[in-house]
Amino acid sequence: MVRGRQRNEIVIGYRLAQAERAIMNPQGKSEPRKWSVDDVFVVISLGE
Repeated sequence: MVRGRQRNEIVIGYRLAQAERAIMNPQGKSEPRKWSVDDVFVVISLGE
């Protein structure tokens, strides 16, 4: 999530590599989580 802030993006959800659907506005946002390189983040960006 820090990387999103550094790039002026807002992370609003994610899709785990093995999942079919994204999780939007997830519970437990402050809990540490291990991510796979194949997980995908859903972001809002101002460009580029």
